[in-house]
Amino acid sequence: MHDELLEEELPRLWLKQVSSFIVGYHTYGEFQECVITNVQSDIRAWEQKHADELKRFMSLLLRIVQFARDLEESKFEIIRMQDSDKIDIRLQTPDLSPMLSIDAHRRWVAWLSGDDDRADKKGVEEQESRTISLGGGVSEDVPSLNYTACDDECGYCGQCSNE
Repeated sequence: MHDELLEEELPRLWLKQVSSFIVGYHTYGEFQECVITNVQSDIRAWEQKHADELKRFMSLLLRIVQFARDLEESKFEIIRMQDSDKIDIRLQTPDLSPMLSIDAHRRWVAWLSGDDDRADKKGVEEQESRTISLGGGVSEDVPSLNYTACDDECGYCGQCSNE
């Protein structure tokens, strides 16, 4: 089962450059056991096996980025019809609703402009205290929605709750 899960996740792990694969099963949010596996060699092997596809992917990304830069402020959309090997890049219809909320758009623009430090701090401030409804008109302030009870140092594996 572990190998099947890993095989499915390798493209995502490669894209995000994540070197640890963590598998854990829980009951109502409480993890009994987590297995942490260093998958750097698996990712390198996957990358070598898919080198041709990755070159085409990079080429496509570079074309899309260049297209976006040439448009300046215009919005565009990328469409691929089912059963087609071609994509269509076209200007977005002007009367469509924005894809991102106003706040998400502001943070995205700040990140794109290199002013992401401020955007990251805003995101952290928003996550530090949230109020969630527990039903019946009662609410509780919660520090985060991290159901694993882990901290940044342990890598969100669930083991810190067992100490």
